[in-house]
Amino acid sequence: MSLNNFSYPHPILGNYDDITIGLKDDCVAAFTTTTDYYHEYRFVLSLEDNTVLELIKNHKAKYAVNVKCKRTLYQDRILSESNEVIVRIPRNYVLGKLDFQILVIATEEFNYRNPLANPIFMGCSFDIQPGDPLVFFPNQYDYLDITYHTLRHYSSILVPIPNEDLDDNDILVVTDERIKVNLSPGTFQMFKDVNTRENSVEIISSIVQVALTTALFKLFIGDGDSIPEADEIKNNEKAWVVAILTRMRNENGMPSIEDIMDSPYTEIPSLVQKLLHNPIWNLLYKINVKSNSTDEFVDENNEL
Repeated sequence: MSLNNFSYPHPILGNYDDITIGLKDDCVAAFTTTTDYYHEYRFVLSLEDNTVLELIKNHKAKYAVNVKCKRTLYQDRILSESNEVIVRIPRNYVLGKLDFQILVIATEEFNYRNPLANPIFMGCSFDIQPGDPLVFFPNQYDYLDITYHTLRHYSSILVPIPNEDLDDNDILVVTDERIKVNLSPGTFQMFKDVNTRENSVEIISSIVQVALTTALFKLFIGDGDSIPEADEIKNNEKAWVVAILTRMRNENGMPSIEDIMDSPYTEIPSLVQKLLHNPIWNLLYKINVKSNSTDEFVDENNEL
């Protein structure tokens, strides 16, 4: 067992490699409500370890939610003896990414022995101090600077850029805060000139699909040398990644991150079609064919 693991120097239940009895995948149910004044988060926690549950019942431990907003430096800790924890945050206190670390912590000193912990701890007992963690639930997060309805617009995550170094019809996709699509000058002009009705739909649709597919393969497969972990993808803070992951969480019929990682060559093209919502139809009937932009094609009426 590595000294860097969470379960050193005493056993901590969670879903980490050195834990033999982990938490279930659905051990955290999260519900969100936003009012004119507050963001309210309700976490319903499922824990089946009788040793820890008995400690909570005897007021020796509590559920805890640590919430932080890096952008506004907001942080708070909410303690509860109930497995339903409510976090209420004034709306003007936070903006950007909210991180929630959910755990069970000791609230007084006691001698701790857990028969369901990793066998390496079998027969051992530990002097626990107030504040020591006993359980780590999967981290939760939310983004407060992205309006959900804007996530359906491809211009919220994708921007085409003319590149003089590219030959005709070449496309180079770069993933940044938004997906940057480097186009040859001729292709960029056709993309921008949406008044060319006879080919604009096909051009825009094909470029958007190629760019989105390429970006998703880069996200889920990496650079070819190393495949990213699921947590690494979930914690990616680039705006286009946040937008797509938010839609995957909130729309019916979307695959999970794990589904895509298990079968990327099948799931990614399928995800692109679901994200684009029948792109030809959308572009033909819902696009605003007049763009006032001179630098880049940004049409807020276009759906992703």
